[in-house]
Amino acid sequence: MLIRSIIAQQISVAAAKTINARVVALVAPQRLSAEVMLAVSPARLRGAGVSQQKAAYLLDLAQRVAGGDVRLTRLAHHDDEAIIADLTRVKGIGRWTAQMFLIFSLGRPDVLAEDDLGLRSGVQRIHDLAALPTKAEFRELSAPWRPYATVASWYCWRSADLKSLAKGK
Repeated sequence: MLIRSIIAQQISVAAAKTINARVVALVAPQRLSAEVMLAVSPARLRGAGVSQQKAAYLLDLAQRVAGGDVRLTRLAHHDDEAIIADLTRVKGIGRWTAQMFLIFSLGRPDVLAEDDLGLRSGVQRIHDLAALPTKAEFRELSAPWRPYATVASWYCWRSADLKSLAKGK
């Protein structure tokens, strides 16, 4: 999931899927793992469509996991902020990526990703705001979601999908 997240940063969903499939194909039939990723050269990652910067991020993640600096199997035993602090030590993993890991990999129920444009757009739509809410406004408007901010986030993301469907996209 972290590899996919790094690949997907700042590119379209379709491009991310294509590049991710190419990276998976590079290591096939093996599964993606830290050790397998360390065996893939940056040049081969570039050939799969991974930018030079993201290739460095992927290899930093692989080195930290293989070296025991980041222990993915033990993360679930820590609180959200400790996991975010651990993951954000990896180059290319910021707070948002760590929060998506909490939501989609660990199933944490109360994650509020205030940097997520889709969530803030959802709150703008739900509350019929003229402009995108600031982070402070977003936190205030989403306060009632606690302790299930993750669940409310899913509804916000889905509302964007429904809006697109209504427009015929």
